[in-house]
Amino acid sequence: MVTLRPLFAFLLLSILLTGCEKSDAPDSSSTTDTPASTLAPAEGMDLSTRYSWTLVSTWPQQIAPQFQALQTAVTALVESPSDDTLQQAREQWQLAHNQLQQLALLFSLGDTSPSLFAQLRQAHFQLDAWPIEPGYLDYFDAYPHSGLVNDIVINIDEPSIRDQHGFTSSYDVSLGLHAIAYLLWGENHRRPASDFMPTTPNALQQQSGVKARDLPNQRRAALLSLQAQLLIEDMKALSYKLSQPASGLNSTYAKLPPQTQLHLWRESVQHLLSRVQQQLPATQNDWPEESEEPGQHNAFAGGQGELLAATIDGLKPVLLNHDDNAQPLAYWLNTKGDLDSLTTRLQQTSAALRDADKDWSTMTAENIQALNAQVLQLKAWFSSGEDA
Repeated sequence: MVTLRPLFAFLLLSILLTGCEKSDAPDSSSTTDTPASTLAPAEGMDLSTRYSWTLVSTWPQQIAPQFQALQTAVTALVESPSDDTLQQAREQWQLAHNQLQQLALLFSLGDTSPSLFAQLRQAHFQLDAWPIEPGYLDYFDAYPHSGLVNDIVINIDEPSIRDQHGFTSSYDVSLGLHAIAYLLWGENHRRPASDFMPTTPNALQQQSGVKARDLPNQRRAALLSLQAQLLIEDMKALSYKLSQPASGLNSTYAKLPPQTQLHLWRESVQHLLSRVQQQLPATQNDWPEESEEPGQHNAFAGGQGELLAATIDGLKPVLLNHDDNAQPLAYWLNTKGDLDSLTTRLQQTSAALRDADKDWSTMTAENIQALNAQVLQLKAWFSSGEDA
């Protein structure tokens, strides 16, 4: 078993060092490239919160090419099923899914303020719904004929598959990246490329009126192709809503006073970090009270450490990028905090998660606790600014 003791020692040392960095007064020199704003506090906060919203609003359009590349890889797989085309589709899925984590903080706003940002919550459910019930899609465990793939009563077309998404519960997932992941990987990474090879009806099936298009392999390929197509359409829909100044999303955010916007960002950051924490391998530590349901986001595709690292990386530009005339959002979330310290903690946490990815399933309790402590340190940085 891999012990990762050097990782543990590194994390523990970084936590001890950064834990003593907080000062009792605002530090105007907390970052070398942050301007000493001459704006009044209210104006500076307003500029910062508007800048962060504008920044994340452009990201769906920037991520779109990765989704297009995934559709291209899926098309190659269904047209020429092989180990190579299946592997290429899986690799492109990982790239697309990690890119989507740039929007994690935005989607977290929908989770923490659903009455204000119901459209973000809905978009998240369409693009990245999880956890899923795998037997709702395809064969699973002792049920070789389960799921939409095997139910020829349900057409593989856009109206039908959209209707099936969330049909009776949030676990009934027929759209988004995790539905695609189960079709690509299957249970325990056992999906063979032959599952996408066209087959022909046997004599009994022909007598029953079964067509080639009704057979599981053809339906599986058709469903996968449709999901990849709808993924692009749903991302375009979100991009359009965020790009239009008069859209419901933009209007709702713009009408909020800066203090309220700041409060919503703080809640979103804390919620997202709690989700990162609960997706670490299980330990004896209690999950945060606000956590919903522990579990692995990438249950079928793997790459959990890379995923969480991408999520942490997605925080950096929202929190630390800024307008030339204003402080970054992180400054207003903790005016007494050291922004250099925050930058270092974010970098250390994402690096540690990536380093642990290859040994994720064999990580020792002490290394899990070290990662958990890193995330707790990040949460504490933002919590300490709540009463500032």
